[in-house]
Order: sequence, then C-alpha cells, then structure tokens
Amino acid sequence: LIALDFQDETPNDIPGVVALAHAIGSERVAIVVPAGDTVSYPTDVLARAAGVLIVRLYGEHRNGTRPGALTSPSFINRGIGMRAEVLGPNRIAAELPLFGYLWNAAGTGKPVTFEEAQSIVRGESGSFHRDQATQFLTATGRDGWAVWVPDATTVASMIAAVTARIA
Repeated sequence: LIALDFQDETPNDIPGVVALAHAIGSERVAIVVPAGDTVSYPTDVLARAAGVLIVRLYGEHRNGTRPGALTSPSFINRGIGMRAEVLGPNRIAAELPLFGYLWNAAGTGKPVTFEEAQSIVRGESGSFHRDQATQFLTATGRDGWAVWVPDATTVASMIAAVTARIA
C-alpha cells in the first residue's frame, strides 16, 4: 500500500491527486486526509481514487490555538464519522498523534516528543497530571509554558475511540 499525503492542498489540486492515484492503481493507494476538511479533501471523490483513506486524527489543538490535547474522543468520533458514512469502516485507517505540543507564554506552540516533554517538566521539578477527558498528560511551568503529550494510556484511549466509532 502506498500512502499519499498532500498536506495543505486546495480543491484545485484534487484532479492531480486523483490522476496520480489512478496511475499507481487505486487498490494500492491510501490517501491521508485531515479529520474535518471535506471541502479540500472530498471523501466521495478520493474514495474512487484510493482503496483506503487515512484520517489524520489530530490538530484539535496546535500552534495557533490555545494549549490543549491534540485530539479528543469527540474530535476522533467526528473525524471518522464524516468519512465512514461515505466509505464504510473497512476503508478507513486512523493516523494518531504520538507526539505532543509545547506552548510558550506568548501562545506559540511547537511539536515535542514524550522525552522532550518529560525533560522540560522535570527541569522545573514539576509533574504531569492526566486530563480525564482526553487522557493526555499535561503540565504548566512557572514562566507560562504549557505542554500536552500522549503516553501509552493516551494511545490506548485514542485506539478505543477509533475502534468504538468504526465498529
């Protein structure tokens, strides 16, 4: 299976994506799509060009938003739901975030690994707490930073949300 990931495409790019997928062979192609953008990434058109759509199930919070979990069960449910109604559950795959985000006091965010997040929190002798709604670990610092990062519990929770939606 060949995964095509065209981030930030526009509706004008769709004919080229479809042509490339057909040239490869739709049964061998998966196309990565964002959870909520069904205008630039129309499910019905892309479903005719690819055997599988991989739904990117993160971006609920990122650079440019307030600090928070990269995804939540409701975000996952909505993101898969829009696509599964057209495709059915057997042609949907999920892309889950295995990274977190660190926001500085000014509100600018950047991706961080679990190890980087641990180092930042330990650097202030701080500790994480678990957000009950999303299962993400989160911490804040004395100078205004905030970090949200997944761990194994978070990943299991995200997988459960995906499974519940496509079951």
